[in-house]
Amino acid sequence: MTELKTSKHEALIVGCSIADLQIRPIPKDIFERGVYHVQSTALSIGGDAINEATVLARLGHQVTLMGMVGTDRVGDFVLDHCRNEGIDEAFTRVDGINTSINVGLLSEEGVRNCITDVNASMKVFGPEHINFDCFNRGYRVMSFASIFIHPKFGPKDYAAVFRRAHEAGMIVCVDSSPEQVSDCAAIPQMKEALGYVDYFFPNFGEAKWMTGRDTPEECAEVLLSYGIRNVVLKVGKDGAIIRNAQELIRVPAFPDITCIDETGAGDNFAAGFICGLLEDRSLRECGEIATACASIAIENVGASTGVKSRAQVEERLKRRTKTD
Repeated sequence: MTELKTSKHEALIVGCSIADLQIRPIPKDIFERGVYHVQSTALSIGGDAINEATVLARLGHQVTLMGMVGTDRVGDFVLDHCRNEGIDEAFTRVDGINTSINVGLLSEEGVRNCITDVNASMKVFGPEHINFDCFNRGYRVMSFASIFIHPKFGPKDYAAVFRRAHEAGMIVCVDSSPEQVSDCAAIPQMKEALGYVDYFFPNFGEAKWMTGRDTPEECAEVLLSYGIRNVVLKVGKDGAIIRNAQELIRVPAFPDITCIDETGAGDNFAAGFICGLLEDRSLRECGEIATACASIAIENVGASTGVKSRAQVEERLKRRTKTD
């Protein structure tokens, strides 16, 4: 990769910043047992936005993180992480609200089920916590890490955020993390908001729910009809497809990867793709960086513990070059 040319204001990441407690492996009959001894428990930083910000910072880019946390110890944990990773923060801190802790129950195959508190910060974060003054600092990219996970945001609220970012000249990136199929059923009401989106990062399951289509190609076509400029569809073991009005690009996944924990794989993917955008790389190169980051992420427990450095990702990319 070429030498980085970072600027003071590169990427503004908006959304969820919490703590993750990962427990593995959890058997399906856990509640039919008494004491059960797991292989590991791990407390780490988590949440779509802070995962993206962390990986993007480790890839060598300047990142500002916006969101809401409580004035509790978990909130301190989030802010300490930002300082340690060199992430600028633009948080609102709210008294009387607990910063969310997600408990991830991991199967032996790395599939995660999640327990979260509906009264904590992730569910309380709303439009009033968006500092629009930050949008005028000259960032090249604004990424709203996940739509649907914040119940206080409605279609008009998302449209206001994406429009302001677009008007400020930022590339608008959006990920998706619905909790249930009914969330995705609301996608027609998101048409105004999606009309401002340059890059949309759903996974294939989410895209099927949103569109009612059965193939990645068909899903991408429907999503493009909402005004999205580029649909970047994560297709698991099949890698990703990138679709816009001019072309369809297929980016294969890395072979021979053992999935330990799928938590945060999509966030790592988004961070890698945004890294490519900030470096003016081709769409294929953006996808290759993204799949490299995701492949490293799933080999480790925790959403942002896998990717540790730029050199690590470059080494993974060389592995692809050798097999092509």
